[in-house]
Amino acid sequence: MLDQMAGEMGTEVGGMDTPITLDPDTGLPWRERFDTDSLPHEEQMLQRPATSSARI
Repeated sequence: MLDQMAGEMGTEVGGMDTPITLDPDTGLPWRERFDTDSLPHEEQMLQRPATSSARI
């Protein structure tokens, strides 16, 4: 399924130095850049759906 999605949508290189992808509707980055203060919050946000799914 992931290979199919990557084939349809494409992939992009990631990392802290990679520019944030522009939203085609606004021409602006779709989110703020990551920094050392935002990373713990982002990790929690990504872990919550996985934890919630495991309980179901």
